[in-house]
Amino acid sequence: MKDWLAINSIERFHLFDDSEEFPNTIGCRLSFVGQLDFELANTALRAALKRHRMSIACSDEKFRRWHFKPQLLDSISFVEIQPDQRLVAVPINPKISGTGRFLWQRTDQGVDLRLVNHHAAADGQGGLQFLLDWMIAYHNLVRPDSPIKFKEVDNTRLQLRNHLGLFSRGFLARVWLQPIAIMGSAKFILRQVSHIGSVVRSPADDVHSGTDLIDISLSAKETESYRAKAESQDRTVNDLLLRDLFLAIHDSQIARNPDRRKDWLRIIVPMSIRNFSDRRMPSVNRATIVQLDRTSNEFADPEQLAKGINYELRNIKAWQLDKTFLLVLRLFSVVPGCLKRVAQRRVCRGTTILTNLAAPFDRLRLPRVNAKIKLGDALLDDFELVAPLRPLTPVSIAAARYSGQLKLSMHFHPAYFRREDAEYLRECLIQRMNETLASGFTSRGTTSPSQEA
Repeated sequence: MKDWLAINSIERFHLFDDSEEFPNTIGCRLSFVGQLDFELANTALRAALKRHRMSIACSDEKFRRWHFKPQLLDSISFVEIQPDQRLVAVPINPKISGTGRFLWQRTDQGVDLRLVNHHAAADGQGGLQFLLDWMIAYHNLVRPDSPIKFKEVDNTRLQLRNHLGLFSRGFLARVWLQPIAIMGSAKFILRQVSHIGSVVRSPADDVHSGTDLIDISLSAKETESYRAKAESQDRTVNDLLLRDLFLAIHDSQIARNPDRRKDWLRIIVPMSIRNFSDRRMPSVNRATIVQLDRTSNEFADPEQLAKGINYELRNIKAWQLDKTFLLVLRLFSVVPGCLKRVAQRRVCRGTTILTNLAAPFDRLRLPRVNAKIKLGDALLDDFELVAPLRPLTPVSIAAARYSGQLKLSMHFHPAYFRREDAEYLRECLIQRMNETLASGFTSRGTTSPSQEA
């Protein structure tokens, strides 16, 4: 395989919008009870790095090519951070340090790990693929008597990461539907959507404060009930999450500023474009985004709102409309400097982002204790995703299930979304999710918790 790889348009889109204040990274936190052997952890890390070459790639100065640098294998390792440090999102300079960062921190009960990937090099699914391979490699080092087989990966398939299958039979059969997606892409660029956050008063002072995180967790019983609610209505869990999130954002917005009740709200939803032939593809960014735009006129009936979300997402997938965003980026990249200008425009592209990576550990064949993964002498007690945060996006939300529990993390920058606003949004979302659990579909789509009180 070549020692370099051309950077495609979706990767440039992420790279152009990169900064230390808004690290365009996707990461996770693993909280272990007990201790890990970091000599073995670093050996396992090198094994995972060898399996996934994008993690040892650096971009050139003009973001035109990824260059694979095997020498990084000797310099990349888990780096300790002090117990009093609170790192939420970790910036990565893909020009010099590779596309991954791996940190660990002592806790009262054991150790926390943070594994972070630059979003230009790996999407959520790709980053988790790397994480699962590291866990398998560590287990095999600790328990060589009962090794677990790795999933086969083929790094030569990185050359196909930008192939969209536009000449496949399935896509050509639906090509007449693509004007619908083109209209959606135009709305993404031209429509003004509501920014529910604060106005930056002094960028020099405020922006460098770093990002923050707030969690929402459902118990295992609540999670199962939430899933059952979706199934009984022929919906997905994501449909209900998106519906509850729309309503919660609207509740939060009009409680603070009733005059903005008619603003457009937009939730950006990342989608994987991996197919069956990509099963051997290593960790890489092979994803797109779609947007869901709604106004208050559609919030009066929560059940119909969920039905509309389900219908829209099903058709986007069935008609392969999700590829049009990538096609538009390619067209922008043809004109010199156009894609860079689009990516760096200081406008709010989405009210929020919802990344749902389901239950990434369910099929992992590692030993478990009470449904929690045992890795050597340590027990994985908690798992948390941190979604990328783009400039002027008030908050980005990631969802995942572990040990039967659904957890959402709200990632925000205090300069654009004050912590008290984030906590109020959390309160609104919890209330809406509780209504779903209680089948409390109401027609008060514009009522907020404070107004009810």
